[in-house]
Amino acid sequence: MQYADKLVLSISEASKYSGIGRNTLYELVKEPDCPFVLRVKSHYKIKRKEFEAWLSKQYSI
Repeated sequence: MQYADKLVLSISEASKYSGIGRNTLYELVKEPDCPFVLRVKSHYKIKRKEFEAWLSKQYSI
């Protein structure tokens, strides 16, 4: 399955998909106002469409 077919990505998948390091993604999802994080118990998941929209608006990370 391609990442573009998935609604939710793991941190590892989002890292491979975007080229952003896992540590940086963990820092981003731990922010209280992160628009693309989905917390499932103690796991962080990335809402792909929201993540893509957020990325398209960023100048730097």
